[in-house]
Amino acid sequence: VNGPAVTSSTTPQTTPGQAHSIALNDNDLCGIFSGALTSWNQVTNPETNTAYASTAPIKVVYRSDSSGTS
Repeated sequence: VNGPAVTSSTTPQTTPGQAHSIALNDNDLCGIFSGALTSWNQVTNPETNTAYASTAPIKVVYRSDSSGTS
């Protein structure tokens, strides 16, 4: 999800006032990579304890094993 960065003074940030685009808790991160969560409105924003408003599908993107990068 790319959008304007937001700033807050609450967790999960490591530095207060640090800009970030999206926050994920451990359960949602595992759910996304396992395929259990497929839409952003199934993911909870840990800063507000409410689901994200977007109904966009989640697509995990990663490099192929033969890409030659490390």
